[in-house]
Amino acid sequence: MVGWAAVAEAVASQEEFSRPGFDAKRAQNRFTLLLEGHRIRDDESMRASGVAEDYSEKSQLLDELSSVYDDWKKRDKLRLEDVMREAERVETIGATIREEAMQSLGKRKKIDQVDGDTGGGNNGGTLAKMMKMMHDDNNADLEFRKYQYEQDQEEREAVRSREYEERRIERELQAEQLRCDRESQATQLRMYLEMMMNMITSMNKSK
Repeated sequence: MVGWAAVAEAVASQEEFSRPGFDAKRAQNRFTLLLEGHRIRDDESMRASGVAEDYSEKSQLLDELSSVYDDWKKRDKLRLEDVMREAERVETIGATIREEAMQSLGKRKKIDQVDGDTGGGNNGGTLAKMMKMMHDDNNADLEFRKYQYEQDQEEREAVRSREYEERRIERELQAEQLRCDRESQATQLRMYLEMMMNMITSMNKSK
């Protein structure tokens, strides 16, 4: 709407323009009505009314405006589709990373449990006795639980770090896309302003 405010200000500054209260909203509405009217107007009836020359010049300007506007809408739609595809890609990568991290966490827990139950290989009996002693000894049991807790925390911290990095990348992509969109919109609005000014000047000259 900032761009339309600039258009409204430029049009209102013309000496030949005498409509009070011409603001951004009215400029946008007027532009939309001009394009819609141009697209549905019957050329033959306009020529038959005796204003063929004026209509031809105005029609040419509106043709250019319509073409530029349609091109901008198409590019805007394509940019939106690109952003959505990129967001889906980042989300897919994030889901894969999270799944792999959680699977790794599950495997780590299973390995710790198997080692605690069987002791693994020839040391099974000794480790089983050690585990029983740990259960009997409250202090040793607390140390073992602390170790498991720290391992789980490390895994969860790794998952959080990956998720944070994903969100950071996504925010940067969105910020860059927003910057590009704003630059593109500013360029398009400048073009619209110039074309509208040319159209207004041409219409005033033809009166």
